[in-house]
Amino acid sequence: MGFFRLNRALVLVAVLGTLAASVSMAEAESGVPAPGALQQAGAYWLAPGAIAWDVPDGTRVRLHFSAEAGLEVTAAGLEGGESITLGRRGVVEGDLAERFPHLAGQPLFRIPEQQQSRVPQFLKAQLAVSATREGRMVDATALQTAGVLDALFTWDGPLGVTFEDGV
Repeated sequence: MGFFRLNRALVLVAVLGTLAASVSMAEAESGVPAPGALQQAGAYWLAPGAIAWDVPDGTRVRLHFSAEAGLEVTAAGLEGGESITLGRRGVVEGDLAERFPHLAGQPLFRIPEQQQSRVPQFLKAQLAVSATREGRMVDATALQTAGVLDALFTWDGPLGVTFEDGV
């Protein structure tokens, strides 16, 4: 009896997963990002001024940040917090491609020079990027920040357990 209940539960989960996938596909075809797109971190903040994100050419990309974690994807776009426009600057290549070979060739976006001093402040907030074309949101996602954190807060000292005077 216990296995039968478990088996029925697995079937129910499989059916619900298929329905959720169908809803997500319909939303993707409509051009409106699925609710919860910010739970997916599909963009990479590689260095203080450099963000990699694979979005179509001709889109306007913005970095969004909210100290209150108030960013939300709606039918109108990404709302809440503040945002700055990022400039497209080629693709991930050179030193960045050596550090992140899996991102080589992806579009690269730069934070404006006058905003770069605010990067540590941005990193304390909820973060996301959005891409729009002709005023309509094409995509939105959260950011993976390991690269920029490593670049800003490198530790050159010893790591792990250390011993002094035999202890």
